[in-house]
Amino acid sequence: MDSLVAAAYEIPSTRSPAILQFNRVTGQFVNAIRTPDNDPSVLGGQEYFIFVVADISLTDDQVIGEYPDYKIVANKDLPTRVFESEMRLQLQTKITRRYPVITQVNVISDSILALAEKAGIELPELAEMRDYINEVKRAHEVRMKFFEESPDYEFVSIAQEEARSEAQLEGGVHELFGPKEATGGRIFS
Repeated sequence: MDSLVAAAYEIPSTRSPAILQFNRVTGQFVNAIRTPDNDPSVLGGQEYFIFVVADISLTDDQVIGEYPDYKIVANKDLPTRVFESEMRLQLQTKITRRYPVITQVNVISDSILALAEKAGIELPELAEMRDYINEVKRAHEVRMKFFEESPDYEFVSIAQEEARSEAQLEGGVHELFGPKEATGGRIFS
């Protein structure tokens, strides 16, 4: 097993033999792995997978298609892959950064309570929820103040965290390399 781990750390960027793993039922490509001898018999799961030894770059190529009609294509020759799940996560992040969930709840519940009051409608569950949220927020502020003022703790605010992170990255090696090119590239899952 140690030789398998060692092989994983030596990933050449040029094409060389590797074991391609396909789902035996669907033919869907699952994984590519290198072993010292590229012998599929050392891998388990023979009853679940079809193994094929082929020349591939584990960093610069993709397996396209299903077994047996697959091909190995260079990433630079493929369109950029965009996942709906990643786009949704970006959307959620952008919205909740500007309007955290608790802010959204408060705005909506304030609006509902104001409309209900004008209409003369009592909403005891909503009022109870609001009271609970307000109490939890009040207790949270007390705890925050305790940690901020206590000599026994080093309280690190979000602003301090962000400033430290920015200072750590400023002038870093990533700037030497610059941004990754998106044209002709590929986003991997």
